[in-house]
Amino acid sequence: MRNGEGTAYSNLQLQFTVNLQDRHRECSLKKTRKKKYLDVKNLELINGTWVASEIEMTITINKHTLYEILLKLVDIKFNQDLDANFFSVKRIEKEL
Repeated sequence: MRNGEGTAYSNLQLQFTVNLQDRHRECSLKKTRKKKYLDVKNLELINGTWVASEIEMTITINKHTLYEILLKLVDIKFNQDLDANFFSVKRIEKEL
């Protein structure tokens, strides 16, 4: 906590929703002429929940690739008990 602030990450929940028939998304940024593409490369059914375990993000400008990021999620688990300090400001700032 900083300067008497409360816990900033007390209820952190991440959710990624994918339509099983549409695994590609495109977003255009008019001011910069950049296009962002999101491709779900791998979907897995884990404990009854579809999870995008491999996601590729590509950022282009004038059909030239600026960035390409591949995010792979491994050892995915649901409904696990976490210590309350797992998402503390200090821990997140240290990137542990």
